[in-house]
Amino acid sequence: MSKSQIKKLIYVVDSNGKSLMPTTRNRKVRHWLATGQAHWFGNSRKTIQFTRPVNQHIQPVTVGVDLGRHTGISAVDQSNNREYYSAQVERPYVQEVKRNKQRKMYRTQKRHRLRHRQSRFDNRRKPNGWLAPTIQHQLDFIDYEIQRVSQFLPVDKIVLEDQPFDIRKLTNDNQRPADYTKGPQSGFASLKAYLYASQNGIDPIDGQHYLLSDMVVHHLLPRSQGGTNSPHNLVLISKEHHNNANHRNGVLKHLAQQLRDCLDTRGAYLMNILYNRLPEQLSNIAPVVFTAGYITAQNRKTYGINKSHINDALVIAGGNAQTIRLAPSIKRVKLRRNNRSLAKFYDAKYEDLRDGQIKSGQELSSGRTSRSREYHYDNQRIYRARKIKKGRTSIRKNHYQLRPHDLIKYQNHIYEVNGVHNNGHRVLLFINCKKKSVAISKVTCIKHVNGILETIL
Repeated sequence: MSKSQIKKLIYVVDSNGKSLMPTTRNRKVRHWLATGQAHWFGNSRKTIQFTRPVNQHIQPVTVGVDLGRHTGISAVDQSNNREYYSAQVERPYVQEVKRNKQRKMYRTQKRHRLRHRQSRFDNRRKPNGWLAPTIQHQLDFIDYEIQRVSQFLPVDKIVLEDQPFDIRKLTNDNQRPADYTKGPQSGFASLKAYLYASQNGIDPIDGQHYLLSDMVVHHLLPRSQGGTNSPHNLVLISKEHHNNANHRNGVLKHLAQQLRDCLDTRGAYLMNILYNRLPEQLSNIAPVVFTAGYITAQNRKTYGINKSHINDALVIAGGNAQTIRLAPSIKRVKLRRNNRSLAKFYDAKYEDLRDGQIKSGQELSSGRTSRSREYHYDNQRIYRARKIKKGRTSIRKNHYQLRPHDLIKYQNHIYEVNGVHNNGHRVLLFINCKKKSVAISKVTCIKHVNGILETIL
Protein backbone atom coordinates (compact mmCIF):
# COMPACT_ATOMS: atom_id res chain seq x y z
CA MET A 1 0.00 0.00 0.00
CA SER A 2 1.24 3.50 -0.78
CA LYS A 3 2.61 5.51 2.12
CA SER A 4 0.47 8.27 3.61
CA GLN A 5 2.09 11.34 5.16
CA ILE A 6 -0.80 13.79 5.05
CA LYS A 7 0.21 17.34 5.88
CA LYS A 8 -1.19 20.80 5.37
CA LEU A 9 -0.25 21.12 1.70
CA ILE A 10 -0.33 24.65 0.25
CA TYR A 11 -0.25 25.14 -3.52
CA VAL A 12 1.78 28.04 -4.93
CA VAL A 13 1.58 30.22 -8.05
CA ASP A 14 3.84 33.10 -9.05
CA SER A 15 2.86 36.72 -9.66
CA ASN A 16 1.98 35.91 -13.29
CA GLY A 17 -0.35 33.05 -12.31
CA LYS A 18 2.06 30.27 -13.34
CA SER A 19 1.92 27.11 -11.23
CA LEU A 20 4.85 26.28 -8.97
CA MET A 21 5.59 23.34 -6.70
CA PRO A 22 3.45 23.08 -3.54
CA THR A 23 4.91 23.44 -0.05
CA THR A 24 4.31 22.00 3.42
CA ARG A 25 6.19 24.80 5.22
CA ASN A 26 3.12 26.30 6.83
CA ARG A 27 5.12 28.61 9.07
CA LYS A 28 6.77 30.15 6.00
CA VAL A 29 3.37 30.53 4.35
CA ARG A 30 2.02 32.45 7.33
CA HIS A 31 5.10 34.71 7.25
CA TRP A 32 4.65 35.43 3.53
CA LEU A 33 0.98 36.29 4.06
CA ALA A 34 1.66 38.48 7.10
CA THR A 35 4.45 40.48 5.40
CA GLY A 36 2.52 40.98 2.13
CA GLN A 37 4.85 38.84 0.04
CA ALA A 38 1.90 36.64 -0.94
CA HIS A 39 -1.89 36.56 -0.76
CA TRP A 40 -4.58 33.94 -1.12
CA PHE A 41 -5.20 32.99 -4.73
CA GLY A 42 -8.80 33.58 -5.77
CA ASN A 43 -11.45 32.29 -3.39
CA SER A 44 -9.27 29.43 -2.16
CA ARG A 45 -7.56 28.99 1.19
CA LYS A 46 -5.32 26.25 -0.18
CA THR A 47 -3.37 28.24 -2.78
CA ILE A 48 -1.21 31.36 -2.38
CA GLN A 49 0.11 33.74 -5.03
CA PHE A 50 3.39 35.61 -4.66
CA THR A 51 3.44 39.33 -5.20
CA ARG A 52 7.22 39.39 -5.75
CA PRO A 53 9.49 37.59 -8.27
CA VAL A 54 10.47 34.04 -7.19
CA ASN A 55 12.67 31.28 -8.55
CA GLN A 56 10.75 28.88 -10.77
CA HIS A 57 12.22 25.50 -9.90
CA ILE A 58 9.55 23.00 -10.86
CA GLN A 59 9.34 19.26 -11.48
CA PRO A 60 6.95 17.84 -14.09
CA VAL A 61 3.69 16.53 -12.63
CA THR A 62 1.64 13.80 -14.30
CA VAL A 63 -2.14 13.80 -13.93
CA GLY A 64 -3.85 10.41 -14.07
CA VAL A 65 -7.62 10.28 -14.68
CA ASP A 66 -9.86 7.25 -14.15
CA LEU A 67 -12.78 8.28 -16.35
CA GLY A 68 -16.42 7.40 -15.71
CA ARG A 69 -19.48 8.55 -13.78
CA HIS A 70 -17.25 8.55 -10.70
CA THR A 71 -13.99 10.03 -11.94
CA GLY A 72 -10.74 9.66 -10.02
CA ILE A 73 -7.99 12.28 -10.46
CA SER A 74 -4.43 12.05 -9.13
CA ALA A 75 -1.37 14.31 -9.62
CA VAL A 76 2.00 12.58 -9.09
CA ASP A 77 5.56 13.86 -9.27
CA GLN A 78 7.35 10.77 -10.59
CA SER A 79 10.84 12.21 -9.98
CA ASN A 80 10.21 12.41 -6.21
CA ASN A 81 7.50 9.72 -6.15
CA ARG A 82 5.02 12.00 -4.37
CA GLU A 83 1.31 12.55 -4.83
CA TYR A 84 0.21 16.18 -4.57
CA TYR A 85 -3.50 15.85 -5.38
CA SER A 86 -6.10 13.08 -5.03
CA ALA A 87 -9.83 13.48 -5.64
CA GLN A 88 -12.96 11.66 -6.69
CA VAL A 89 -15.39 13.89 -8.59
CA GLU A 90 -19.04 13.12 -9.28
CA ARG A 91 -21.95 14.75 -11.00
CA PRO A 92 -25.37 13.32 -10.00
CA TYR A 93 -27.12 11.94 -13.09
CA VAL A 94 -30.54 10.76 -11.94
CA GLN A 95 -31.47 14.06 -10.26
CA GLU A 96 -30.52 16.02 -13.39
CA VAL A 97 -32.68 13.81 -15.63
CA LYS A 98 -35.60 14.25 -13.25
CA ARG A 99 -35.23 18.06 -13.21
CA ASN A 100 -34.93 18.23 -17.02
CA LYS A 101 -38.13 16.22 -17.37
CA GLN A 102 -39.91 18.48 -14.91
CA ARG A 103 -38.69 21.60 -16.71
CA LYS A 104 -39.97 20.21 -20.02
CA MET A 105 -43.38 19.64 -18.46
CA TYR A 106 -43.55 23.20 -17.09
CA ARG A 107 -42.54 24.72 -20.42
CA THR A 108 -45.12 22.65 -22.30
CA GLN A 109 -47.85 23.81 -19.95
CA LYS A 110 -46.74 27.42 -20.35
CA ARG A 111 -46.93 27.21 -24.14
CA HIS A 112 -50.44 25.77 -23.99
CA ARG A 113 -51.62 28.74 -21.91
CA LEU A 114 -50.64 31.25 -24.59
CA ARG A 115 -53.54 32.68 -26.59
CA HIS A 116 -51.47 33.37 -29.68
CA ARG A 117 -48.12 31.99 -30.63
CA GLN A 118 -46.03 33.23 -33.51
CA SER A 119 -45.43 30.81 -36.35
CA ARG A 120 -42.23 28.82 -36.05
CA PHE A 121 -40.19 28.00 -39.08
CA ASP A 122 -37.08 25.86 -39.41
CA ASN A 123 -35.49 27.00 -36.15
CA ARG A 124 -35.18 23.66 -34.39
CA ARG A 125 -31.98 22.40 -35.96
CA LYS A 126 -29.37 21.19 -33.53
CA PRO A 127 -25.82 22.42 -34.13
CA ASN A 128 -23.08 20.08 -35.24
CA GLY A 129 -21.64 18.12 -32.34
CA TRP A 130 -24.77 18.51 -30.22
CA LEU A 131 -24.99 16.20 -27.20
CA ALA A 132 -27.74 15.44 -24.74
CA PRO A 133 -27.61 17.88 -21.78
CA THR A 134 -26.58 15.24 -19.23
CA ILE A 135 -23.72 13.98 -21.44
CA GLN A 136 -22.57 17.52 -22.30
CA HIS A 137 -22.61 18.55 -18.64
CA GLN A 138 -20.62 15.46 -17.64
CA LEU A 139 -18.02 16.21 -20.34
CA ASP A 140 -17.74 19.85 -19.27
CA PHE A 141 -17.51 18.91 -15.59
CA ILE A 142 -14.61 16.47 -16.10
CA ASP A 143 -12.85 19.00 -18.32
CA TYR A 144 -13.31 21.69 -15.64
CA GLU A 145 -11.89 19.49 -12.87
CA ILE A 146 -8.76 18.66 -14.89
CA GLN A 147 -8.31 22.28 -15.96
CA ARG A 148 -8.65 23.27 -12.30
CA VAL A 149 -5.70 21.05 -11.28
CA SER A 150 -3.50 22.76 -13.88
CA GLN A 151 -4.17 26.13 -12.23
CA PHE A 152 -2.13 25.28 -9.10
CA LEU A 153 0.16 22.42 -10.25
CA PRO A 154 2.71 22.39 -13.14
CA VAL A 155 1.07 19.65 -15.22
CA ASP A 156 3.41 18.10 -17.77
CA LYS A 157 1.35 15.13 -19.02
CA ILE A 158 -2.24 13.87 -18.77
CA VAL A 159 -2.98 10.14 -18.83
CA LEU A 160 -6.60 9.09 -19.43
CA GLU A 161 -7.89 5.56 -18.85
CA ASP A 162 -10.37 5.08 -21.67
CA GLN A 163 -10.92 2.87 -24.70
CA PRO A 164 -13.66 3.05 -27.36
CA PHE A 165 -16.53 0.55 -27.21
CA ASP A 166 -18.51 -1.10 -30.02
CA ILE A 167 -22.01 -0.77 -28.56
CA ARG A 168 -23.67 -2.88 -31.27
CA LYS A 169 -21.27 -5.73 -30.53
CA LEU A 170 -21.98 -5.43 -26.81
CA THR A 171 -25.70 -5.94 -27.36
CA ASN A 172 -25.43 -8.54 -30.16
CA ASP A 173 -22.47 -10.88 -30.55
CA ASN A 174 -23.71 -12.01 -33.99
CA GLN A 175 -23.65 -8.49 -35.41
CA ARG A 176 -22.85 -8.47 -39.13
CA PRO A 177 -21.29 -5.51 -40.98
CA ALA A 178 -24.47 -4.97 -43.01
CA ASP A 179 -26.53 -4.72 -39.80
CA TYR A 180 -24.77 -1.59 -38.54
CA THR A 181 -27.11 0.59 -40.62
CA LYS A 182 -30.23 -1.20 -39.35
CA GLY A 183 -31.49 -0.99 -35.81
CA PRO A 184 -33.91 -3.34 -34.07
CA GLN A 185 -36.85 -1.09 -35.04
CA SER A 186 -36.08 -1.21 -38.76
CA GLY A 187 -39.27 -1.75 -40.78
CA PHE A 188 -41.70 -0.52 -38.09
CA ALA A 189 -43.62 2.74 -38.27
CA SER A 190 -43.15 3.61 -34.59
CA LEU A 191 -41.67 2.36 -31.35
CA LYS A 192 -45.12 1.35 -30.12
CA ALA A 193 -45.66 -0.76 -33.25
CA TYR A 194 -42.33 -2.50 -32.66
CA LEU A 195 -43.24 -3.33 -29.06
CA TYR A 196 -46.70 -4.53 -30.13
CA ALA A 197 -45.19 -6.91 -32.69
CA SER A 198 -42.56 -8.22 -30.28
CA GLN A 199 -45.26 -8.96 -27.64
CA ASN A 200 -47.82 -10.22 -30.19
CA GLY A 201 -50.31 -7.84 -28.61
CA ILE A 202 -50.24 -9.73 -25.30
CA ASP A 203 -50.42 -7.90 -21.97
CA PRO A 204 -47.83 -9.59 -19.71
CA ILE A 205 -49.92 -8.90 -16.59
CA ASP A 206 -53.02 -10.94 -17.49
CA GLY A 207 -51.89 -12.72 -20.69
CA GLN A 208 -54.83 -11.35 -22.71
CA HIS A 209 -54.71 -9.98 -26.27
CA TYR A 210 -55.51 -6.28 -26.77
CA LEU A 211 -55.73 -3.90 -29.69
CA LEU A 212 -52.88 -1.46 -30.21
CA SER A 213 -55.15 1.47 -29.36
CA ASP A 214 -56.01 -0.11 -25.99
CA MET A 215 -52.37 -0.38 -24.85
CA VAL A 216 -49.91 2.18 -23.50
CA VAL A 217 -46.13 2.25 -23.15
CA HIS A 218 -44.78 1.67 -19.65
CA HIS A 219 -41.19 2.23 -18.45
CA LEU A 220 -39.87 -0.72 -16.46
CA LEU A 221 -37.33 1.54 -14.77
CA PRO A 222 -38.91 5.00 -14.41
CA ARG A 223 -37.26 7.95 -16.08
CA SER A 224 -37.03 9.68 -12.71
CA GLN A 225 -34.78 6.83 -11.52
CA GLY A 226 -32.45 6.85 -14.53
CA GLY A 227 -34.48 4.74 -16.97
CA THR A 228 -34.23 5.32 -20.71
CA ASN A 229 -36.56 5.18 -23.71
CA SER A 230 -34.75 2.13 -25.07
CA PRO A 231 -37.01 -0.76 -26.19
CA HIS A 232 -35.35 -2.96 -23.56
CA ASN A 233 -36.78 -0.68 -20.85
CA LEU A 234 -40.30 -0.46 -22.33
CA VAL A 235 -43.32 -2.74 -22.31
CA LEU A 236 -46.88 -2.43 -23.60
CA ILE A 237 -49.67 -2.99 -21.08
CA SER A 238 -53.39 -2.34 -21.26
CA LYS A 239 -54.84 0.95 -20.16
CA GLU A 240 -56.87 -0.88 -17.54
CA HIS A 241 -53.72 -2.18 -15.80
CA HIS A 242 -51.72 1.05 -16.16
CA ASN A 243 -53.12 2.84 -13.10
CA ASN A 244 -51.99 4.30 -9.81
CA ALA A 245 -53.11 1.24 -7.87
CA ASN A 246 -50.70 -1.07 -9.69
CA HIS A 247 -47.93 1.47 -9.15
CA ARG A 248 -48.59 1.41 -5.41
CA ASN A 249 -49.26 -2.28 -4.76
CA GLY A 250 -46.09 -3.50 -6.52
CA VAL A 251 -47.65 -5.20 -9.57
CA LEU A 252 -45.69 -3.08 -12.06
CA LYS A 253 -42.54 -3.29 -9.93
CA HIS A 254 -42.77 -7.09 -9.94
CA LEU A 255 -43.26 -6.98 -13.71
CA ALA A 256 -40.08 -4.93 -14.08
CA GLN A 257 -38.10 -7.52 -12.10
CA GLN A 258 -39.30 -10.24 -14.45
CA LEU A 259 -38.81 -8.50 -17.79
CA ARG A 260 -35.95 -6.06 -17.37
CA ASP A 261 -32.87 -8.11 -18.21
CA CYS A 262 -30.71 -6.13 -20.63
CA LEU A 263 -27.26 -4.61 -20.89
CA ASP A 264 -27.05 -0.94 -19.94
CA THR A 265 -24.93 0.75 -22.63
CA ARG A 266 -25.12 4.32 -21.30
CA GLY A 267 -21.71 4.00 -19.66
CA ALA A 268 -20.14 2.75 -22.90
CA TYR A 269 -21.66 5.67 -24.81
CA LEU A 270 -20.27 8.14 -22.29
CA MET A 271 -16.80 6.61 -22.53
CA ASN A 272 -16.90 6.91 -26.34
CA ILE A 273 -17.78 10.59 -26.08
CA LEU A 274 -14.96 11.23 -23.60
CA TYR A 275 -12.49 9.33 -25.78
CA ASN A 276 -13.30 11.41 -28.85
CA ARG A 277 -13.74 14.91 -27.39
CA LEU A 278 -11.82 15.23 -24.15
CA PRO A 279 -8.25 15.17 -25.62
CA GLU A 280 -9.02 18.17 -27.86
CA GLN A 281 -10.33 20.21 -24.93
CA LEU A 282 -7.27 19.36 -22.79
CA SER A 283 -4.68 19.96 -25.50
CA ASN A 284 -4.03 23.51 -24.22
CA ILE A 285 -2.70 22.14 -20.90
CA ALA A 286 -0.35 19.27 -21.75
CA PRO A 287 -0.03 16.27 -24.09
CA VAL A 288 -2.77 13.67 -23.60
CA VAL A 289 -2.12 9.91 -23.77
CA PHE A 290 -4.43 6.94 -23.22
CA THR A 291 -4.10 3.75 -21.26
CA ALA A 292 -6.31 0.69 -20.90
CA GLY A 293 -8.17 -0.55 -17.86
CA TYR A 294 -6.53 -3.99 -17.85
CA ILE A 295 -3.10 -2.36 -17.59
CA THR A 296 -4.21 -0.34 -14.57
CA ALA A 297 -5.72 -3.43 -12.91
CA GLN A 298 -2.55 -5.45 -13.52
CA ASN A 299 -0.28 -2.75 -12.07
CA ARG A 300 -2.58 -2.23 -9.09
CA LYS A 301 -2.49 -5.94 -8.21
CA THR A 302 1.29 -5.99 -8.63
CA TYR A 303 1.69 -3.11 -6.16
CA GLY A 304 -0.89 -4.57 -3.75
CA ILE A 305 -3.14 -1.49 -3.84
CA ASN A 306 -6.87 -1.81 -3.11
CA LYS A 307 -9.46 -1.10 -5.80
CA SER A 308 -10.93 2.44 -5.75
CA HIS A 309 -11.24 5.35 -8.15
CA ILE A 310 -8.54 7.41 -6.43
CA ASN A 311 -6.16 4.43 -6.25
CA ASP A 312 -6.71 3.67 -9.92
CA ALA A 313 -5.93 7.31 -10.74
CA LEU A 314 -2.73 7.05 -8.67
CA VAL A 315 -1.56 4.03 -10.68
CA ILE A 316 -2.54 5.69 -13.97
CA ALA A 317 -0.43 8.74 -13.05
CA GLY A 318 2.63 6.54 -12.50
CA GLY A 319 2.38 6.00 -8.74
CA ASN A 320 3.12 2.78 -6.93
CA ALA A 321 3.08 1.25 -3.45
CA GLN A 322 6.00 3.46 -2.36
CA THR A 323 4.42 6.75 -3.45
CA ILE A 324 4.20 9.27 -0.61
CA ARG A 325 0.67 10.69 -0.50
CA LEU A 326 1.02 14.23 0.84
CA ALA A 327 -2.52 15.48 0.09
CA PRO A 328 -5.70 14.06 1.65
CA SER A 329 -8.12 12.32 -0.68
CA ILE A 330 -11.20 14.47 -1.22
CA LYS A 331 -14.60 13.95 -2.78
CA ARG A 332 -16.08 16.72 -4.92
CA VAL A 333 -19.77 16.49 -5.86
CA LYS A 334 -21.42 18.93 -8.24
CA LEU A 335 -24.48 20.67 -6.80
CA ARG A 336 -26.96 22.94 -8.51
CA ARG A 337 -26.36 26.57 -7.59
CA ASN A 338 -30.02 27.58 -7.42
CA ASN A 339 -33.30 25.83 -6.77
CA ARG A 340 -35.36 27.06 -9.72
CA SER A 341 -38.59 25.42 -8.55
CA LEU A 342 -40.37 28.59 -7.46
CA ALA A 343 -43.65 26.87 -6.53
CA LYS A 344 -44.02 23.75 -4.41
CA PHE A 345 -47.22 21.87 -3.62
CA TYR A 346 -47.73 20.25 -0.22
CA ASP A 347 -50.43 17.60 -0.29
CA ALA A 348 -53.32 17.46 2.15
CA LYS A 349 -53.26 14.98 5.06
CA TYR A 350 -56.15 12.71 5.97
CA GLU A 351 -56.88 10.12 8.62
CA ASP A 352 -57.38 6.61 7.25
CA LEU A 353 -60.63 4.98 8.38
CA ARG A 354 -59.10 1.50 8.37
CA ASP A 355 -56.04 1.91 10.62
CA GLY A 356 -56.23 5.51 11.84
CA GLN A 357 -52.87 6.46 10.31
CA ILE A 358 -52.18 9.86 8.73
CA LYS A 359 -51.79 9.58 4.94
CA SER A 360 -51.49 12.01 2.04
CA GLY A 361 -54.23 12.79 -0.43
CA GLN A 362 -52.35 10.96 -3.18
CA GLU A 363 -52.26 7.75 -1.15
CA LEU A 364 -56.01 7.98 -0.55
CA SER A 365 -56.96 8.98 -4.10
CA SER A 366 -59.65 7.63 -6.40
CA GLY A 367 -57.03 6.21 -8.78
CA ARG A 368 -58.75 7.60 -11.85
CA THR A 369 -56.41 8.39 -14.74
CA SER A 370 -58.90 8.97 -17.58
CA ARG A 371 -62.13 10.94 -17.69
CA SER A 372 -63.25 9.70 -21.10
CA ARG A 373 -63.25 5.97 -20.30
CA GLU A 374 -64.22 4.21 -17.12
CA TYR A 375 -61.91 1.48 -15.81
CA HIS A 376 -61.93 -0.66 -12.68
CA TYR A 377 -59.95 1.61 -10.38
CA ASP A 378 -58.82 0.86 -6.85
CA ASN A 379 -60.73 3.67 -5.18
CA GLN A 380 -59.03 4.63 -1.91
CA ARG A 381 -60.86 7.93 -1.56
CA ILE A 382 -63.75 6.29 0.34
CA TYR A 383 -61.41 5.64 3.29
CA ARG A 384 -60.76 9.32 3.96
CA ALA A 385 -61.87 10.39 7.43
CA ARG A 386 -61.33 13.87 8.81
CA LYS A 387 -58.87 16.18 7.14
CA ILE A 388 -55.80 16.78 9.29
CA LYS A 389 -54.13 19.42 7.14
CA LYS A 390 -55.25 21.04 3.92
CA GLY A 391 -53.05 21.22 0.84
CA ARG A 392 -51.18 24.39 0.02
CA THR A 393 -48.83 25.88 -2.55
CA SER A 394 -45.70 27.71 -1.43
CA ILE A 395 -44.24 30.28 -3.83
CA ARG A 396 -40.62 31.34 -3.51
CA LYS A 397 -40.30 35.03 -4.39
CA ASN A 398 -36.63 35.87 -3.71
CA HIS A 399 -33.13 34.40 -3.54
CA TYR A 400 -32.14 33.05 -0.14
CA GLN A 401 -28.90 34.18 1.44
CA LEU A 402 -27.94 30.72 2.78
CA ARG A 403 -28.31 27.35 1.09
CA PRO A 404 -27.85 23.73 2.22
CA HIS A 405 -24.25 22.64 2.95
CA ASP A 406 -23.06 26.21 3.61
CA LEU A 407 -20.82 26.59 6.68
CA ILE A 408 -22.03 28.99 9.36
CA LYS A 409 -20.97 30.02 12.86
CA TYR A 410 -23.51 29.83 15.67
CA GLN A 411 -22.69 30.28 19.38
CA ASN A 412 -18.92 29.96 18.68
CA HIS A 413 -19.42 26.62 16.90
CA ILE A 414 -19.27 25.82 13.19
CA TYR A 415 -22.23 23.98 11.66
CA GLU A 416 -23.39 22.93 8.22
CA VAL A 417 -26.73 24.25 7.01
CA ASN A 418 -29.19 21.39 6.65
CA GLY A 419 -32.04 23.40 5.14
CA VAL A 420 -33.71 26.80 4.83
CA HIS A 421 -37.36 27.58 5.62
CA ASN A 422 -39.72 30.37 6.66
CA ASN A 423 -39.07 32.25 3.39
CA GLY A 424 -35.33 32.20 3.99
CA HIS A 425 -35.47 33.80 7.45
CA ARG A 426 -34.51 30.65 9.37
CA VAL A 427 -32.05 27.79 8.87
CA LEU A 428 -32.08 24.18 10.06
CA LEU A 429 -28.99 22.92 11.93
CA PHE A 430 -28.03 19.56 13.42
CA ILE A 431 -27.13 20.26 17.06
CA ASN A 432 -26.56 17.29 19.38
CA CYS A 433 -28.08 14.92 16.79
CA LYS A 434 -31.31 16.95 16.70
CA LYS A 435 -32.67 19.43 14.18
CA LYS A 436 -32.90 22.99 15.43
CA SER A 437 -34.39 26.02 13.69
CA VAL A 438 -32.29 29.17 14.12
CA ALA A 439 -32.98 32.70 12.91
CA ILE A 440 -30.64 33.75 10.14
CA SER A 441 -29.82 36.96 12.01
CA LYS A 442 -28.12 34.91 14.76
CA VAL A 443 -25.66 33.09 12.48
CA THR A 444 -22.57 34.20 10.57
CA CYS A 445 -21.76 32.76 7.15
CA ILE A 446 -18.24 31.35 6.89
CA LYS A 447 -18.23 29.66 3.49
CA HIS A 448 -20.65 29.19 0.59
CA VAL A 449 -20.62 25.88 -1.25
CA ASN A 450 -20.74 27.64 -4.65
CA GLY A 451 -21.87 24.59 -6.59
CA ILE A 452 -19.24 22.08 -5.34
CA LEU A 453 -19.58 20.05 -2.14
CA GLU A 454 -16.10 19.01 -1.00
CA THR A 455 -15.53 16.43 1.74
CA ILE A 456 -12.53 14.40 2.89
CA LEU A 457 -12.68 10.67 2.16
